[in-house]
Amino acid sequence: MSVAKNVHLTERFVAQFRMDAINVFNHPLLGFSSGQGGGGTCVDCGGNNGRITDIEYGSTMRQLQFGLKLSF
Repeated sequence: MSVAKNVHLTERFVAQFRMDAINVFNHPLLGFSSGQGGGGTCVDCGGNNGRITDIEYGSTMRQLQFGLKLSF
């Protein structure tokens, strides 16, 4: 999600304030045990099947990035 605001300082100069948000609601991506994930695996067959064991690799927590650009 990105939000930008342009502000005209003079006729020639324009400032742009920008905010980018990644995973703004901070929802975790839950990962299952390594034996699951397709290929006909059974989620409710007993043992560790269907048990959430970790947060999915590569998922990020909430990140906010701010920037300011001056154009002339």
